[in-house]
Amino acid sequence: MIGDSMPLYYRCAVVLMVLLFVLFQPVPGHCSIPSTLSEFPEYDVIAPNVKFWEQVFSTWSESQSAVHDARHLDIVYAVIDVKPGYGRSIRRVNRKRQNAAIKKYKAILAGLARGKKELTPEEQRVADLFGDRAGPKAFKQAMVNIRCQKGLKESFRKGLIRAAPYLERFRRIFNEYGLPEDLVYLPCVESSYDLKAYSRFGAAGIWQFTRSTGRRYMRVDYVVDERRDPLISTVAAARLLKKNFDMTQSWPLAITAYNHGLNGILRAKKRVGGYEHIFTTYRSRTFKFASRNFYSEFLAARNVAKNAKVHFGRIPKQNSPELKRLTLRGFADAKALAVFLNIELDTLRQLNPALRKPVFSGQKHIPKDYQLWLPAGIPVSKLNQIPKRLFSAKQKPSRFHRVEKGDTAGKIARIHGVRVKDLILANNLDRRATIYIGQNLRIPVLGKGGATIAKTAPPDKVAVAKVAPVTGDTVPVASPVQPAVLESPAVPSPEAIAPVTGKTPPNIVLGHLKVEKVIQEKGDDLGVVRIEAAETLGHLAMWLEVPTQSIRRLNRLRYGQAIAIDRPLKVPLNRVSALEFEGRRYEYHMGLEEDFFDSYQVSHVARYRVEPGDNLWTLCQKRFEIPMWLLRKYNPGINPGRIRPGQEIAYPVVIEGVGAAG
Repeated sequence: MIGDSMPLYYRCAVVLMVLLFVLFQPVPGHCSIPSTLSEFPEYDVIAPNVKFWEQVFSTWSESQSAVHDARHLDIVYAVIDVKPGYGRSIRRVNRKRQNAAIKKYKAILAGLARGKKELTPEEQRVADLFGDRAGPKAFKQAMVNIRCQKGLKESFRKGLIRAAPYLERFRRIFNEYGLPEDLVYLPCVESSYDLKAYSRFGAAGIWQFTRSTGRRYMRVDYVVDERRDPLISTVAAARLLKKNFDMTQSWPLAITAYNHGLNGILRAKKRVGGYEHIFTTYRSRTFKFASRNFYSEFLAARNVAKNAKVHFGRIPKQNSPELKRLTLRGFADAKALAVFLNIELDTLRQLNPALRKPVFSGQKHIPKDYQLWLPAGIPVSKLNQIPKRLFSAKQKPSRFHRVEKGDTAGKIARIHGVRVKDLILANNLDRRATIYIGQNLRIPVLGKGGATIAKTAPPDKVAVAKVAPVTGDTVPVASPVQPAVLESPAVPSPEAIAPVTGKTPPNIVLGHLKVEKVIQEKGDDLGVVRIEAAETLGHLAMWLEVPTQSIRRLNRLRYGQAIAIDRPLKVPLNRVSALEFEGRRYEYHMGLEEDFFDSYQVSHVARYRVEPGDNLWTLCQKRFEIPMWLLRKYNPGINPGRIRPGQEIAYPVVIEGVGAAG
């Protein structure tokens, strides 16, 4: 008992202890459960969605497709049989089955919306799925919300097998950044842990970084793409997720921002509040099915992965190979290095997924100071004996030639001082060395004893060659451009060649990538270029090694002002030569196309008639599901900002191949 006779300092100490005890008692309404349980809350409003995605990942196989409501995922009308796989014929069969199912349930919902009284057992079953939501308005809305979702059970299981060698190292990375370990299951949603995963719009690797986001945290260029490296990209993902959480103070929002973008989620939070409000009430042009469901998918993937044995039985474990790292003291030819180290070139490629295809085809060197993964069995003495002749002081440059009318492979080879066979190999030309008007051909540099680059003439204004558009309602796969003159005189003239074989290599880089002319203003060299699809002022500034603002000032552009494709711009050439700029620009576009066609192929070409309200960007994103640069190939001369109702657009129908991200 505290009495008046108690010393003052003692009474103060007792009072302080009482106050601390009261202050640190759990407050009603605040979560007092362990943080590991509260970091990723499963709100009541998303419980049906989490359950749905658990079924997608663990119950429904790739030969099943759920016909469901896109807004209320607890409404599953049926699970129909489909064919597994992604080939053209398979897709056609599955689309037919899915469309028939959608038509069936749309008709049932139409009857319910009209207030039909005498219901069949099937109609009554559909009505009962809506529970308390049942009513004419709900049925009418549901007619436009029917969606099909293919099962992913097999893919999910394969992803867990691929993930096994990495999970412990990933957990350590997230621990180092003070992040929840369970974030290691996010790639189950993004890529199924496929190192080769690549989306139609350029997201790559297990964490599905876009180029623009990836460059903030990693090296992403024509030679090295660290988005493909599982460890480096995981560090980048940890940094990005930490930033998202620091800005949102909510893991549901931070994870949703990983898909939707941080700025978009911050706008949504400012408008409607926290995650539950965003999920139930937020609407925007870009916050659609994928973004709204992303956190639910993560929770479902985590639940299924943590209970993998229940869902899939025993998951085979793959041990990580024993490796060592070698820091290269110069630029190195991959083939020559593999021969010296007595390892297969393919082994070198598999151990170093961040090195891009040009490194292994001989078009580029492995960069100086690159940390190369090698089998642990290679003796250190062998690594110390790598001869100096295997290293170069410089990277192989990228040079290209834009094909004009009258060009032949032989003529181009003579201009640049290279052998025709080297030009053919460098550009994957067919046996007749077919080239195309407007095509940008790589000029090969094979190093010692091989082809060399001749002096390139200073940039001139490039003549714009007209190309023939694709015609017909649906045509076979073909190049969308007109062939130029062929090298062999026995080959018919270009007008007689019908592009209907589908054999044309897909990575034909078109566009005006050259500096059209060099001018002087106030004593400074300026180049004139035209903006191409998939380019921004940021890209130009990066290639020119100047601030973006300097390009804006030269062209009197406001911050945030949209730049139309084909618009001529003045660019400074005070830090980078026109030739170096052109090489970097070419590498960017070639890289985009190589990555895309490593994962996708054109099935056929179809046509679309523009409707009121359409714009080309939205059509590419939502309807055609292809990048703008690919659409432009099939519609030469089209102005993306000036399409009109009734105008016909040719678009390639793209199907997945190996490495495609779902």
